[in-house]
Amino acid sequence: MNGHRLRCAAGFIVLLAASGLLAAGASASSSALPRATADRADDVSGPQIHVVYAVPADGEDRHLDDNGALEGSVSSFQAWLAQETGGKALRMDTYQGSLDVTFVRLAQTDAQLAAAGAFVREGIQTELQALGFNAPQKLYAVYYDGSSTYACGGAFWPPSLPGNVVAMYLRGLPSSPVPCGSNAFAAANQAPRYWEYAMLHDILHGLGYVPSCAPNHHRAGHVTAPNDDLMWAGDVGFWTFPAKLDVGRDDYYGHGRSDCPDLATSPYLVTLQAPAEPKPPATPARPKVVSFTMTKARAGATFKATLRLDARVLRATCTATVGKTKIRASTVIKQTRAECTWRLPKNARGKQLAGAVKATTAGGAATKKFSRRIS
Repeated sequence: MNGHRLRCAAGFIVLLAASGLLAAGASASSSALPRATADRADDVSGPQIHVVYAVPADGEDRHLDDNGALEGSVSSFQAWLAQETGGKALRMDTYQGSLDVTFVRLAQTDAQLAAAGAFVREGIQTELQALGFNAPQKLYAVYYDGSSTYACGGAFWPPSLPGNVVAMYLRGLPSSPVPCGSNAFAAANQAPRYWEYAMLHDILHGLGYVPSCAPNHHRAGHVTAPNDDLMWAGDVGFWTFPAKLDVGRDDYYGHGRSDCPDLATSPYLVTLQAPAEPKPPATPARPKVVSFTMTKARAGATFKATLRLDARVLRATCTATVGKTKIRASTVIKQTRAECTWRLPKNARGKQLAGAVKATTAGGAATKKFSRRIS
């Protein structure tokens, strides 16, 4: 498996340099979700691909997760795949209709991970699994903003090589004539470029393609010809673009045989639908009182009442009377607490102090009344 990854990386990059496809970066998508450091709630259940933007401990964070770069790139290869299949593409993990991308700052430095040589992917996978990225039926497509001296990416290939992470090494092969980082991402409305084809290529590896039972299977998960096939890795020539999905429909897509896996029947492939409408925000729950405390009521001293709720307090109203005379309060809001403070008159001993504290949240208001004899 290690050898085929080197072949993929070297062949792809040399071709791109010759083809003049090293264009400027794609414009960002305005619909990208804000940064998240955990997998959000899934829009749908079932097998799906979850995207991760991972940065080494000492690496530069280019915000590819929330500036739209990765969302645009995924949209580009999804559109290409749908065109090749007649409307089917991968089921990507989404949240409220937008691609769910998780940001992870890894514990290892770029040098530590690169020192693994052909096993950078395995190092990333070990860290992500320890962080909980091991949900059943999820394949994790990682854009690693770090280097590799071996390749521009790596994949697992079941059943020969199990796993749940495929990864692009965005700063791979820094000393080569054409470093991996020379490639730009495609925007959602653009044809795929190197990173789009390469990520889709490795995702298909992770799904078990090209299976060894395919008639043109070659080099652990590839096909021998033609060299514009998405899963090509031949011995002569270079991978060429635009790519095609299973040329001849006889190896891994649409062959219709029951004796060899077919991507056309994979549960990870679904018919594309119109983007889901964002879910309306949930109506905030009415606040509940967590606690209500008061100090002793003494003439000539301050009296303080504190109302604490289970939600953030937006406004507070403090009212009180000594006998029949209203007294003015100072009001302070501290997150979920409303604090009211009054100065009791010096001649108020023996009189009745009565009042209320009202705290208002996004979900409504809560009020606590009080009555004390002033000592």
